[in-house]
Amino acid sequence: MSFIAYPCAVPTQRQVPMSPPTTPRILMKLCPIMEIPIIGGPRQNGTYNVFIFDLKIRKFIPHRCSSCAVKILEDHLSPMYASGSVIFMRNEVTQEVEQYVYSFETGGFQQVDYPELVYSAEKFTESSFIVMIENSDGKKVLIERGGNEAVRKLEYRLGKCVEMPKVEVQLLAAEEFDDADPWSDNDSLSSEHLDYNETLPAFKTTFCQDFQMYVLYIITSRGHYEKYIYNQSTSQFEILDCEKCPDTTREVDLLPKYAEFCEEIQAYVIHVFNSFTDRMEQYVFDSKIQGFVEVNQPELKYDSSKDQDPTSSIFFVLKGTTVIMRGAQGRLKKEVYCSIKKHFVEVPNSVIKSFDTQFMEKKQKMDKKKKAKKIKKSKKKASKESQELDVLVEKIRLCDDPFSDGPSCSTSPDIPEDAPDDGMSILKQKFVESLTTLYGGSLPPYVQKELEQI
Repeated sequence: MSFIAYPCAVPTQRQVPMSPPTTPRILMKLCPIMEIPIIGGPRQNGTYNVFIFDLKIRKFIPHRCSSCAVKILEDHLSPMYASGSVIFMRNEVTQEVEQYVYSFETGGFQQVDYPELVYSAEKFTESSFIVMIENSDGKKVLIERGGNEAVRKLEYRLGKCVEMPKVEVQLLAAEEFDDADPWSDNDSLSSEHLDYNETLPAFKTTFCQDFQMYVLYIITSRGHYEKYIYNQSTSQFEILDCEKCPDTTREVDLLPKYAEFCEEIQAYVIHVFNSFTDRMEQYVFDSKIQGFVEVNQPELKYDSSKDQDPTSSIFFVLKGTTVIMRGAQGRLKKEVYCSIKKHFVEVPNSVIKSFDTQFMEKKQKMDKKKKAKKIKKSKKKASKESQELDVLVEKIRLCDDPFSDGPSCSTSPDIPEDAPDDGMSILKQKFVESLTTLYGGSLPPYVQKELEQI
């Protein structure tokens, strides 16, 4: 099986608090065997519960490989009770009660998972004896809880129990991992948007000051990020709902390096390091929105040797009234001249128009046009149907057969002149039946309303 090594990002200096937090970090690294990103949730005992995240199905999958998983020894297992040949044992490493069976082939324990067998604390046995297991050859092994609570294996020979040597525990095999392209089935995004999304880091971490926990960011198929924290009580990653933890680029995330004038777009292009996406990007200042818009001018490659001297704060001045500069902590800052105060004042931070935002705005405009076009087409069709109905209704009122080129009901030999109501009833019935057929067996409400007035 082949796997995609999705881009990863590590916490930046900005994202880590000044004083090291007591909460452990979320582990992120590449599996050397499968060459895919693995994510570790910190346990209270200092070890990690390791997962891979399937971007396609949006699911955390336990990762179990010989290189990444913590080796489990028999000393780590404490038997609780047995259900048949399946032994429920507490794993001191994972801090969970798991299912194991004894293997006569290896002389050790093998982890299993039988969903129909559910652990019950009420069945815990105080006795040191857990279960006696016998194979088809009559070989017997006694499983018990030792003095240190760890599992013990005793081989029954000639009426005596002999303690068996300890071996490494065999864990469950890794689940199948979907290596499909996470963007492949997203028809709602343009190819340009998809190409952009593929350049973003699939995984990144930061520290939440409110929750005092490390947060895991995982990209979605739309290019946005979902936020997760690891719950040590449930041993699972859970969605984080924190308004202070951003899920997209903000103005404070842009750290300017230098600016240069672009002849093609007739604007100053600012080379910035985006601490949210962890990469170099290009932005221009848009005076209409008093904010920054992401651009891509391939001819203006970033050159670190051009980085502006940190002691120099001003990058450029627009029309003598707007100054783009480096502010506190090296972030972008905007100031405009106030004619009333007779000096420059700082412009508040505004929403950044990254490529993702621009693509979504473009899509919304296209969707709006498509919707308007569809409504216009529906109205035109309804108007045409209404006109045709008016003609048919008028013919009925005049007692003309709209489905025949013959004489009207007033001169038809089948409808006596002294019985106009019956003639009208017959003609109306024929009209309704034909109209129902035209509409596929069911008349629209507005047509039924018109017929009631005849």
